[in-house]
Amino acid sequence: MAPPEIVNTTPFPPAVATSAQPLPTEDRVIYRSELCQLTGVGSEAVRRWIKAKKIPPPDIAISQKTMGWRLSTLRAAGIGLI
Repeated sequence: MAPPEIVNTTPFPPAVATSAQPLPTEDRVIYRSELCQLTGVGSEAVRRWIKAKKIPPPDIAISQKTMGWRLSTLRAAGIGLI
């Protein structure tokens, strides 16, 4: 006797990563280097923007160079990157 067939009864398909990149999360961290790439400016410009309060202070600061912002924080400040 064959085992019964398993049928997916959920209304949504299962989440499967189709590439090497992980599934996107809504509130991921944008690190300083990525912020520089996305905005097309250098690290010094980002430092000046923080000092002039054009962008909010980082949510995560591991060191002076390793800092990051939650995507929701940047969006709330009116900075649409992604």
